[in-house]
Amino acid sequence: MFSWGSKKETFDPVKVKANTRMAITRIRMQQNKTINSVKVQRKQLAELLSMGKYDAARVKVEALIREDLSIEGLEVLSLFADLDRSAHTVIAAAKREGGSSGCPSEMKEAVTSVIWAAARLDTIPELQNVRSALQSKFGTEFVETAAVNGEFSVNEKVLQKLGIQTPTNGIEYLKSIASDYGLEFDETKLQAKDALVVPSGMDSSGFGSTIGVSPGAFQVPPIVVPRDDFEARLLALKRQ
Repeated sequence: MFSWGSKKETFDPVKVKANTRMAITRIRMQQNKTINSVKVQRKQLAELLSMGKYDAARVKVEALIREDLSIEGLEVLSLFADLDRSAHTVIAAAKREGGSSGCPSEMKEAVTSVIWAAARLDTIPELQNVRSALQSKFGTEFVETAAVNGEFSVNEKVLQKLGIQTPTNGIEYLKSIASDYGLEFDETKLQAKDALVVPSGMDSSGFGSTIGVSPGAFQVPPIVVPRDDFEARLLALKRQ
């Protein structure tokens, strides 16, 4: 008797390899787009600091830090995706036995890191296709566990750089931008505890008290100056 129903997806090594290769291309495109966005935002923040608009700068800096951090996160992710691509035959040969997922231990970090990132980078459809293929291979439970890092197997850099933690050192980042652009600023006003927007990591009851941040849990990426000829020209400008 004929019945309607969707065909169960199977793991196709050739298709997975092609999707992974395209996902890597998309990841690198996203990385380049983010690099350009960071350059523009850094210039905008420098302009705000030069005009003494410290509240506005504090509002915008957190989003910029997340983008700047994601540049390195995307680079690490592309390396793991490339490892998955290179080892697609190893993944294809794996078998689920005795209730285990069957994911090779030497591939678990790369596989789970890609799955975890796919749950957050919905702008890369090929990455979603890879995740679906891995689900057909290793099971829904394995993918759902990896998506929340339930077994702590996701790479630490991928977690930190592509996560959604609230940056806690925006003031230092702003000071670094001001230094890069040769700007003078009022540090007291920049860090004012009674400002309209309280600096990240500070509470309104007292300057310098940290809110639930473990040492070394979140680091601002170093700003290299200048990054290109465009920034070199910007840094040479003197603001009145």
